[in-house]
Amino acid sequence: MVESNVFSLFAFDYLSKKVNTLLYLDADVVCKGSLQDLLQLDLTEKIAAVVKDVDSIQNIR
Repeated sequence: MVESNVFSLFAFDYLSKKVNTLLYLDADVVCKGSLQDLLQLDLTEKIAAVVKDVDSIQNIR
């Protein structure tokens, strides 16, 4: 396992005891609009919400 992945797991464990909502985005994520809708998702009884990765940078327009 890559060191940064291990850090993310420990950070999640620590932060989940301190905050109610956490939005984690990888460094290579391109945000084209507001993230407010993501924060409004009802994730009760859920561990996480995930999306598929895009095939290539050409799909981001």
